Amino acid sequence: MAEPGAAPLLEPSEYGFCARFHGHRGVSLRMRSGKLCVSVPDFNETPIRLDLAGRSVTIAPEDSCWLHLPGN
Repeated sequence: MAEPGAAPLLEPSEYGFCARFHGHRGVSLRMRSGKLCVSVPDFNETPIRLDLAGRSVTIAPEDSCWLHLPGN
């Protein structure tokens, strides 16, 4: 039981961060409701290949891709 006046913690509906991925800087990852969005910034010169749950995608610079996460 929550203390009086305490607000319940809610699960965020979306969250994200930027990472370095195999030498590519500034790759953006966002998660939302069983999906993952990967965005490659324009200053990266080559595309990124990503394998997730048996599916492979290639994401070019200045492009994004939404992927359904396993189990959803």
